[in-house]
Formats: sequence, C-alpha cells, structure tokens
Amino acid sequence: MEIIIHPYQGIEIPGKGRISFGMTRKRVRSFFQETPEELLIGDSDIPTDSYYEVRLQFFYKKPDILKSIVIASDLEPILQGKNLLRTPYQKIEAWFKEIDPSLKIEEYEGLTSDKFGIGFWAPDADEDEVDYFAESVYIFEKKS
Repeated sequence: MEIIIHPYQGIEIPGKGRISFGMTRKRVRSFFQETPEELLIGDSDIPTDSYYEVRLQFFYKKPDILKSIVIASDLEPILQGKNLLRTPYQKIEAWFKEIDPSLKIEEYEGLTSDKFGIGFWAPDADEDEVDYFAESVYIFEKKS
C-alpha cells in the first residue's frame, strides 16, 4: 500500500484520505475497520494505536492528539516521488545528506531529518552493505 508523506502534516492514503497531525485518536480510528491494539511504549502513559493489518502505528500526546506515525517496511511510503522503503538505505542516507545539512545519523538506529520531520529505523545499516533497506519510517509533527 502506498502512503504519501506530507512533511510536518501527516500522511495520505490513496482512496482513504489524509491523516494529519493534530487529529484526535477518534478521528484517526475512523479511517480503519480494524480495531487497533493499544500499547504503552517506553515511559509514555499514553497508549499508541497499532494496526497490524495495515502496518501503521500512531502515537498521541495529551489529550489524545496525533503527534507521530510509524510506517512498517512492507508499505510504500513516498516522499518527493521516492519510495523510501524500497530504496536501499545507503541511497536514502546519501539523498538526505544532500537535502538536509543538519541530518542526524546514529549508529545502530538510523537517521533523523528535523527539516522534513522524518526518521528511518535502520539498526543493521552497514556502510558496506548496498542492499540493506530500512525497517520502518517514522514521521512527526513540527517541534515547538
């Protein structure tokens, strides 16, 4: 399934519509027939909504307002025409180095672009491995 990424705004699912940061949990849930699994992650006291069938996870802040989204590797997140999880991680990293001079790269984790409100989970990335793909993409709202 193709997912169009709109930096700092949210995602667009063709045929379903746009899910935007700032939406309520109830509004996000209205996009899906599947009942999400609520999970507490890390030290957060606000549960995420995990949709296993559509392979998306939504994170909220008080009072149940959407703040970030994780897109799993079997989906096709698109940013500026690039299929981010079908392009080898080395190429993604090189592209982001060109378009975001403040790119953060963390060994055994991946990269984060505050300029585009996006990050990649790539714990097994190796400079020598040309066919490695990130495991997921996460997008987030603009930090205030």
